[in-house]
Amino acid sequence: MEINYELYLNNAMRNNWKIYRKIFNDTEICHVLLQPDQGGAFDIQLDSLKSRLHELMCSEYLDKQSLIYTKIFVTDYINNKDRIEAALVQSSIFCRSAISIVEQPPLNGCKIVLLLLFIKSEGLTLTKEKEICQFELHGLTHLFQSVEVPVKRGDRLDALTTAAFAKHQKLLDSNQMSIADNCMRTWLYVRDIDRNYKEVVKGRNDYFNAHGLTVDTHFIASTGIGGSGASAEVKLLVDFYSVKGLLSEQIEYLSAPSYLNSTAEYGVAFERGVKIAFESLHLILISGTASIDKRGQCLYRGDVLKQAERIVVNIEQLLKNGDANLKDIAQIIVYLRDVSDTEMVSCFMQDHFENVPYIITLAKVCRPEWLIEMECVAMTERK
Repeated sequence: MEINYELYLNNAMRNNWKIYRKIFNDTEICHVLLQPDQGGAFDIQLDSLKSRLHELMCSEYLDKQSLIYTKIFVTDYINNKDRIEAALVQSSIFCRSAISIVEQPPLNGCKIVLLLLFIKSEGLTLTKEKEICQFELHGLTHLFQSVEVPVKRGDRLDALTTAAFAKHQKLLDSNQMSIADNCMRTWLYVRDIDRNYKEVVKGRNDYFNAHGLTVDTHFIASTGIGGSGASAEVKLLVDFYSVKGLLSEQIEYLSAPSYLNSTAEYGVAFERGVKIAFESLHLILISGTASIDKRGQCLYRGDVLKQAERIVVNIEQLLKNGDANLKDIAQIIVYLRDVSDTEMVSCFMQDHFENVPYIITLAKVCRPEWLIEMECVAMTERK
């Protein structure tokens, strides 16, 4: 069966959501940004969000059996954890899907915003136990896991970061998998990143060095960004996405050395992006990308719009390395260091990515001179 190229896009944020929907053979994939009505207390916005979710699912013909993954961005996680747990996490709609919750304030006037992934396909099965979600499709096993890293007095964050990766490896061990062979993507959310990022990098580097992930093999596509968990003691949240059943030739790590250098050159260990060949599509996961040049230097210090423009150039070149382009982007997350830059960046994103579900959040990037960072997901037909 040939791919159906019909693409459904909400050109504006009508009905509180924006959706990117594409069909590859018998598999329909929908990326959705969903927000509540603006204004009011958290409970009011939460009720609005649930109502809008119901409208979304009815009007776009989506069902809870196809909800695979939800990322929840919230302004104040500590004070609203119990509300989120009761209204969303434990609800019949979300209780089977993978969920990631991070305190990264959305910069659209809302207290809570969701990014949703729906997949409709024959034979898809989904199971969940605590922070671990697993789904099976086309002979592959997909695993999502969220790991909280609380830090007590006397603890070393680098050692606890290593332990977080070891915890995911323990899950993979039970499925005859490994981080080196099967982990496709990580997200590291670091509380007080200006202070703590160096230790997190050391902990990840130590784990990778001990498990064969080097400049001579490969690393993992990743984002390391400011973000907070459900308590002040949680200094790090790590989200893992791993896949069982892929052949090595189905995994391609992306680079654009004429535009941005290898991360190992400045002491960190992650891939710029990864292209995964599934049955009927290529999934491209672009790591957190900043305004950086081929020597690893920050470009356009102090100018957030120039930095945004350079980021788009860098992402475009990474996509090009994966035989894709900006029109293939299905979802974008924008991390902004300074809330006062919101209006300028919002206009920039509307001008460049009007039809793409994107969110702008308040989150510091790993280097203070970087005022903005972006990551994205893209999809292309597998011929």
